[in-house]
Amino acid sequence: MRALLAYLATHPKEQHAREKLMGLLWSDRDAQHARQSLNNALMHIRKIGAEHSVALLTSNREIVSLVNGAIDTDIIAFQRLRTEQPKQAAALYTGPFLDGLSIPDDTFEEWLLSTRAALHNAACEVLRDAAEAAAREGDLETAIAMLNRALECDPLLEDAHRRLMQLHHQSGNRTAALRQYEICANILMRELQIKPAPATE
Repeated sequence: MRALLAYLATHPKEQHAREKLMGLLWSDRDAQHARQSLNNALMHIRKIGAEHSVALLTSNREIVSLVNGAIDTDIIAFQRLRTEQPKQAAALYTGPFLDGLSIPDDTFEEWLLSTRAALHNAACEVLRDAAEAAAREGDLETAIAMLNRALECDPLLEDAHRRLMQLHHQSGNRTAALRQYEICANILMRELQIKPAPATE
């Protein structure tokens, strides 16, 4: 039920064929049992909505969708803000998509992993954009914090290491800049067996 609700909430304006949802979450079951499982999950979602006096679903024998505007998610807000307000978008990314949720169905796991990877990459990009926005405003402390978060997402972002070195130097902390170079060099050698690029050197 959690996986179904998450999938619907990630595609809030789409109509989903019941057959597609059955294949996404219960591909290992025959059609009758998959349909029964889908109906049970939808019943639980409707019950959650009723407990909060909100109609969450609209459906018929073939199609299921969320009621427009019934649910707001951090993902939708993140996608809306990422281009124009990267700092606000960055604040919404707190970790991997649906972290801790695992469903024993290969089709769902494939969707989950691809969505998680896409959001992870988008978050790394947003954090770097947010760092540049802060740097342009003269807020080097925030810019440094954003780049550190980007490197937590992906320690192999050499351009983020390089920019962080520049920002440390710009803020007057030469020691931190040199330390960042050492961190970058060690990670690249350990993980990729390569040296930093000439621009980083």
